[in-house]
Amino acid sequence: MSRNASLTKITIFQDNPYERILARELMESVESSEFVCIFQDLFMNGEERYNEFAILKRKGIHLQKFGKQVATRAFKGTKYEAILPLMIYHNSIAFAEKSSAVKTLVSLKKKIRHHVLIAGIVEDRLMTVSQLEKYAALPDLTTARAQFVSVLNSAGSTLVSQLNTHQQNFVSNLESRMEQLKSG
Repeated sequence: MSRNASLTKITIFQDNPYERILARELMESVESSEFVCIFQDLFMNGEERYNEFAILKRKGIHLQKFGKQVATRAFKGTKYEAILPLMIYHNSIAFAEKSSAVKTLVSLKKKIRHHVLIAGIVEDRLMTVSQLEKYAALPDLTTARAQFVSVLNSAGSTLVSQLNTHQQNFVSNLESRMEQLKSG
């Protein structure tokens, strides 16, 4: 095959309109989701694929499969370009509207054996699997705020009691001295 023929095939492959549509949909899904994770697909039959898809769907996580060309077309030149080296042949990408789905996904890792979690994007930040596990272990924002307020309140009440202790000691010493002067 001549060099011109191979260049023509590459050009035809790159100008695939269906691939452009898929790339645009992939980019829209990534931008509209708070949590995106990338899986490497292992060999599985259709029934296993359906079961794993259903498990994730019930938990509010939408799983789609994309090829490397579609991902390259979607992410090249964007802030998500860092995930392109992770895209090997066919990968599945899961989308969730809420970042709280990280906890769900980490807990479901053993149930979805044929999809190996490679990385994730949480609130526009690329994370490794270990970082995702640490993120999942964090308390939710409301709980963290409550704990922070509790710490601030305890520090404030300790400070007030320490400041009042000296004043109370001074007042009690003055009262005892007044009693001594009255009686003596």
